[in-house]
Amino acid sequence: MPTKSEIQTEIISKEYFLPQFTHQSIKVKDFNEHEFELCDCLIEIGSIYITIQIKERDESGTSTDYSWFDKKVLKVAKKQIFDTFNFIKNSNEYKFYNNGQEMNIDSEKEIIPIIVFDNKNLKSYKKIVYSSKLNKYINIFNIEDFKTMLDSIIIPYDILNYCNYRLKLFYTGPLKRVLIDHVDDYATLIGKPTTESELAEFYIVRTYYQHNIEPEYIKFFNVILNILKDESTKELIMQLLQSDIITANIFVDNWTSVVKYWISVKHFKPHPFTFKTINNLILLIPKPLDVDMELFNNYYIGTIVYNSNKYDCKYVHSLIFSKEYDDNYSVSYQSIDTREIINYDEILKNSKEVFENLK
Repeated sequence: MPTKSEIQTEIISKEYFLPQFTHQSIKVKDFNEHEFELCDCLIEIGSIYITIQIKERDESGTSTDYSWFDKKVLKVAKKQIFDTFNFIKNSNEYKFYNNGQEMNIDSEKEIIPIIVFDNKNLKSYKKIVYSSKLNKYINIFNIEDFKTMLDSIIIPYDILNYCNYRLKLFYTGPLKRVLIDHVDDYATLIGKPTTESELAEFYIVRTYYQHNIEPEYIKFFNVILNILKDESTKELIMQLLQSDIITANIFVDNWTSVVKYWISVKHFKPHPFTFKTINNLILLIPKPLDVDMELFNNYYIGTIVYNSNKYDCKYVHSLIFSKEYDDNYSVSYQSIDTREIINYDEILKNSKEVFENLK
């Protein structure tokens, strides 16, 4: 039976990493059918697993808060994380079950461990712990700091980077009175972050000080991820989850441009809004008002083929924006493997003649 803290952590994690990539209490069975628990919460982001171990203080316990923390967090949770690594890295020796359904675990993925604890009496606590068996430092958050961190960073890609940055800061012990961060040849940040919120803000400033980031766009990016979440869009969402704050800001800026202007016009946008990931292409395509469907379909397939060739991506994710009544709009999604398009070369030749003459 999940504890209150485990349920709360899962809810918080699903808000930022989405339900289809967040799994609670995965069961592990060896060849002798002995059952174990993988971790309290497992999150998938591309080639990375985030494994979360959660500890909740039993108010009826007789030990002091610090002795509880030392035993349950610094020892028990750390040992459980070592077991989690062992299960994942030797996944061919085990079977894994999520809600009774067998699931695949990829032993090649990088593992980022986190310990979250719930003990409201502990206002000051050790922020990282070293595992000699793993030769790895592990982030520790109380549950309020964990939620604050997620609320502040928002973007999954940067949450991962923040966790690494946090490890480096606390590597030598508690933060000194003044934090001096030599970012690069152009910037040195000096501050006194004392809370998780201040530390998260410090990270964002030092990482993106050269860029104009709209905070509301970053929040809306997370809204978009939740709007699009569906089993059919799983691959698209996986690509978007690997966006940093800059990419998320650009993506939302273009999304809003489509909605504010392009879906209200009656002619085609010469070129769609384009985003290239590692091996995928994402296109935001506005559909003009009252357009002839045959004409739009020809434009659409030409756009897919032309841009897949231009950016050398075989897999294309398209989001088609259509204006509805009043100020409403709808977004339809399609994932295309361009290698399956009939007459690809002929369409490419024709689309090049059209698109390369457009400004």
